[in-house]
Amino acid sequence: MAQKKKAVHQIRFGRVCASIWANVDQKENVWFNIMIEPRFRDCHEWKETNSFRDSDLSYVVIVAGLANDWIRKQHDRRTRRCGSRSKVRRWIDGVYRKRRMTFLRRLRRE
Repeated sequence: MAQKKKAVHQIRFGRVCASIWANVDQKENVWFNIMIEPRFRDCHEWKETNSFRDSDLSYVVIVAGLANDWIRKQHDRRTRRCGSRSKVRRWIDGVYRKRRMTFLRRLRRE
C-alpha cells in the first residue's frame, strides 16, 4: 500500500493551522501547496473544519504570511545549495525521510 504523503511543514496560530506540501513534477520543478484550516476540540480530539469564525480571520492572515515566509526561505535555500534540479529532488526526499524517522522514533517511545 502506498504511504500517505505528509506535509513538509505546519504552522499553527490560535485555532488556525496551515499545512504546506512540496510537489515535484517530471522536470524536477518544485512548487508548494498550502491548506489553511481552522481546528477545534471535540471532547478530547482535535478536528478540522472548512469554515472560519469571524474572530479567526486575523489568524488566517498571520498564518498565510508565515507560510509565505517559510516558502520563500525554502526557495532561497534551494537556489543557494542546489545547482541542479536532481539535488532539489534529493532535498524534497530528505524532508520526507526526516519526517518518517521522527514519526518512527515517537512510535518506539510509546
